[in-house]
Amino acid sequence: MANRRMFSKQIIDTDLFLNMPITSQCLYFHLSLRADDEGFINNPRRVSRMLGANEDDLKVLIGRQFLIEFESGVVVIKHWHIHNYIRKDRFKQTINGYEKSQITLNSDDIYERYTNGQPNDDQRLPQVRLGKVRLGKDNIYIGEQAHRHIDEGSSNKSYEGEVVDTLNDDHSKNASCVEAKAKTLNGDHSKSASYVGAYKQVIDYLNKKANSNYKHTSKSNQSHIRARINEGYTIDDFKKVIDIKCDEWLGTDWEKYLRPNTLFGTKFECYLNQKAKTKSANRKDYSHLISNRD
Repeated sequence: MANRRMFSKQIIDTDLFLNMPITSQCLYFHLSLRADDEGFINNPRRVSRMLGANEDDLKVLIGRQFLIEFESGVVVIKHWHIHNYIRKDRFKQTINGYEKSQITLNSDDIYERYTNGQPNDDQRLPQVRLGKVRLGKDNIYIGEQAHRHIDEGSSNKSYEGEVVDTLNDDHSKNASCVEAKAKTLNGDHSKSASYVGAYKQVIDYLNKKANSNYKHTSKSNQSHIRARINEGYTIDDFKKVIDIKCDEWLGTDWEKYLRPNTLFGTKFECYLNQKAKTKSANRKDYSHLISNRD
């Protein structure tokens, strides 16, 4: 990630930007400096507290659409690609892939949020109401988007009115997001644990039947077993294949192929549907020799 960032006067010289409280402007610059190479910031509230700014300063930046906020608490600099151009050999992709999938870059190099699968200029952000704030009589338009702004003569003190309306229960949304991620992690953990149990059962059974000593912890063995489980096969299916091929190959030149990558590979279904040979079928008929002895 680069240590230097640039800012475009096309954005920071607008009345919409300059009419914000100085603390909101300062927060914007610090967030931009700490953003990754695609403009995402994982800890905007921590940066805000570090500067001595308050929650309202962050809400102002979101309300003025200089930032796009996600349910996870991550924010992205909306005009990032107007401010910065990063060479490909120095570019590092963001780790916030889930949040990135919710936005797109329009023809003006501005991030937009997807709505119902399509970018929508009028609905790309949640409704953010700043409450009872002294507003000027003019409206500033950027492109086709109208934004209300504070009077040019208003100071930070005049802005510090009572904020009546806030974002819809930020804490609740963040808690829901954390709970959803926890459920996903728990589900992944349970699935992983079930795989481990399957690896051990299958390999132990093979070692017992073929008198071998394969490891259930081997990544190669695990990958073949996991691939078949993901296709819907059961532990009993694995045992059936082992039984069939052991009966067929033990004591022959093919015995060396009683190994996981052969048994549980791409021919697994063929082996599973192969007719099992009985022991009597494997024995040669010597009855005609006995009768000739007389």
